[in-house]
Amino acid sequence: MNAQQQVAAGEARAARFQRIWMMTYVALFSALLAFFVVLITQVQLEGIAVKRAHQQLTQQLYLDVKDALRRQGMDWVRVENDFPKGVRLYPAPALFADAPLFAPGSDRINPRFEPYLTAMGRLLRALDLARFQQRYGLLVQQIESRGFRLRLTLRVEGHTDSRPLPADAPFTDAMTLSLYRADRVRQALQRASLLADEYWAIAGYGALHPLFADPADARNERVELYLQPDMWEDTRP
Repeated sequence: MNAQQQVAAGEARAARFQRIWMMTYVALFSALLAFFVVLITQVQLEGIAVKRAHQQLTQQLYLDVKDALRRQGMDWVRVENDFPKGVRLYPAPALFADAPLFAPGSDRINPRFEPYLTAMGRLLRALDLARFQQRYGLLVQQIESRGFRLRLTLRVEGHTDSRPLPADAPFTDAMTLSLYRADRVRQALQRASLLADEYWAIAGYGALHPLFADPADARNERVELYLQPDMWEDTRP
């Protein structure tokens, strides 16, 4: 074999090696890409499964609350599944047709409505919320087995209308007033329900979230209770 033939043979071997290397590279890249696609899909499916379990948990809690209200004859309470915020409970507006829950600018509960708050506390006791993890164990397990943690929070939210506060009001702004009103209701509910401090949270939004087109409408003044199954990713080592 002469020199020219040797060069040609070397180039042919090099070309074959390059093709083999390229095919190997493509195969490895395709396998790696497929692996990441499968991994991402699995993560997405896990996320969907967790969200679905969270939704099912909130829906089951809503149905249990609705049934408890029916059994206790509390037709003056409205209940909604407001996922992801939780199960929303609030008095029917007709309850305050003759008198408001609070006097203008005040956080003192009208004594007329204290029996209603006591009844709400009894409802919370009947729901056995202190054993929330055990009562909804299967759904809780589905969530926690996928790396998330779960805790029930009873969140009391206060809202006002946009009318100016009376000059002699002990509060300087509606946001503070709504927060103090939420805490007054929280105290009454906690006393009646016997649920520990760890379950409770309060928030005051002033006139930021009106229910009616006119923010000055007195019907925007309200206090709402949310039974909120809080879920977050478990980052503990």
